[in-house]
Amino acid sequence: MSSPRQVTPMLDIAKSALDALDRNQTLAMATVIDVRGPAKIKPGAKLLVREDGTAVGSLGNAGLDAAVIAESERSIVEGLEAHVVTNRACAQGTVPGTEIDIFVEVVYGAPTALIVGAGHIGQHLSRMAKLVGFKAIVVDDRPDFANQERFPEADEVIAADMIETLGAFPVGMNTYVVLVIRGHKYDEDALRQVINSRAAYIGMIGSRARAKEILGNLANAGVPAQKIDKVYMPVGLRIGAQTPEEIALSIMAEIVNVRRGGDAQSSRVRIEVRNA
Repeated sequence: MSSPRQVTPMLDIAKSALDALDRNQTLAMATVIDVRGPAKIKPGAKLLVREDGTAVGSLGNAGLDAAVIAESERSIVEGLEAHVVTNRACAQGTVPGTEIDIFVEVVYGAPTALIVGAGHIGQHLSRMAKLVGFKAIVVDDRPDFANQERFPEADEVIAADMIETLGAFPVGMNTYVVLVIRGHKYDEDALRQVINSRAAYIGMIGSRARAKEILGNLANAGVPAQKIDKVYMPVGLRIGAQTPEEIALSIMAEIVNVRRGGDAQSSRVRIEVRNA
């Protein structure tokens, strides 16, 4: 029987992987598959790297771990899948004359449309998200609106305080956030909850004047320009949308455009940000 010292690291990695997948996060699993040279690195050693760069496990050497974490982060950002890396540079952190082959497998979470606002636009947007292969999660503080009867296709419907829910939600690089909140009472506060996240997309309904006001407020509060530039407001592609159905279509089309690297024209405004 294996000793607890041998089993525990693998259990930690397995539990961390399951937790990341439960939270719909992207992760990379690095496994040593061959060692050529005198370095005492064992084939089969594993290192789990989460999308935020944190890691669980070790390949047996701190220098090698650092190199593989950087490679895994690059793989996640560039959308790579399974590939083999031959790490020669790691010889500086182990033993000169060693080459190590490492299998890096990236597991991506499902693209998720996080729809904040359960009105008419949110209803149509949830249906369209499911139609094109997204998970749909709907949040609103009104139980009469945020319920499974109105959103039968949604993967999850959350009837709770929108700001608190956004603050606790695991927004990751596969999350596409759409803020279609009624009125202006909560919109800026909601945006502040996700502006510093790793969201793939943040879209927010509102007029061009309101967009300039809110984005200006964020800039004055010291939010970095690259964060502000991620916000699509007014939300949606320029298709002349007027009805709730058409607006939802323009939003979903913009999300697909961002996800696939298209060149369709968005409605959003841009402001000049001069952070100190």
